[in-house]
Amino acid sequence: MWNLDGWLTFFVPAMAAVVFVVLAYVLRRGVFKRLHRLIMEERLLERERMARDLHDTLLQKVHGTLFKLERLANARDLSEDHRRRVSEIEEHFRQIVIEGRDAICRLRGSASSKVDLDTQLDAIRSFASTADIATTYSVRVVGNPRPLRLEASEEAAAIVRESATNAFRHAKAKLVVVAVHYSDSFLSVSIADNGVGMPAGIVQGTEREGHWGIAGMRERAARLGGRLSIVSAVPHGTTVELRLPKEVAYPTRTF
Repeated sequence: MWNLDGWLTFFVPAMAAVVFVVLAYVLRRGVFKRLHRLIMEERLLERERMARDLHDTLLQKVHGTLFKLERLANARDLSEDHRRRVSEIEEHFRQIVIEGRDAICRLRGSASSKVDLDTQLDAIRSFASTADIATTYSVRVVGNPRPLRLEASEEAAAIVRESATNAFRHAKAKLVVVAVHYSDSFLSVSIADNGVGMPAGIVQGTEREGHWGIAGMRERAARLGGRLSIVSAVPHGTTVELRLPKEVAYPTRTF
């Protein structure tokens, strides 16, 4: 016959020990997971702070210097030799801006897989305030805004930045309208201005672009697997449109 008292004397402490070990393991694992999450959150916040500081201080100052160099390069009383030298310095600063933007994108990309495109587009408004003529810049949203893939958001914002800068600085536009269309099947971002327009050769890529940066915008769109269209007629303004399929624009889990 079973000795119930002896069996209970052995089994109960053994089960209590097992339960204690399991609870200790679960609690320890939970503590370590929570600690790891807190450390990662702190690192991400630090990356966001660094990206914000770089954008709001260094990059903005370099932008200001670049715009001053652009105005100087276009000065009528500048000799051709000095104009060439200023243009070389301008191009150097432009490269610094591009590398700075890329660095900020990498920092922000490490901090978040989703970026608010509307916030980035609204930040471009500061460029309009530095234009030589009074320019009205507005952003219009069609559909329900949703999170975007990091690359799609950053490349779309870069294309808008380039297009808007062209409109402000070179096309002498008084009105720039950015329209973002969030569709279930695609994302469309268009930039329309009422400036002087672009020569057909520049739009088609058969002429030297100068400051237009059309090739760079086309490369960005191609890297994403999207389509960039440019419609321009001198002197009736320019419309640039980037269209991305849903697979490229939106995180998979949103569908």
